[in-house]
Amino acid sequence: MVNEALNQPITIREGKRTRKTTKLDGVILTMLTAALKGDAKAQASLIALLRSLGMTGEPPEAPTQEPFTADDQGLIADYFRRNGSTLQQPTDGDGNETPADSTHSERKTKS
Repeated sequence: MVNEALNQPITIREGKRTRKTTKLDGVILTMLTAALKGDAKAQASLIALLRSLGMTGEPPEAPTQEPFTADDQGLIADYFRRNGSTLQQPTDGDGNETPADSTHSERKTKS
């Protein structure tokens, strides 16, 4: 639905002449024109668009993913326990199970 709406034709005016284009092209041309006139929000939006399309010549940012902690593994195990599945323990490159993060203390219950 969005794709269909963005590809609808419109007529735009450039100086004294008019031409037909899509709504998406019209939005991009409007953003570009505003950015060239010094509109800081339009400039930021244009740079964000260029980055998302990989058009800035910069290498893309690597996603940062923190390793699981013992608390994370406990939460995941609890989720799977409540939903009838099992949690596979993480393994190292040789297929051996890796121990849980020992920097976090586990809760002890009183008997």
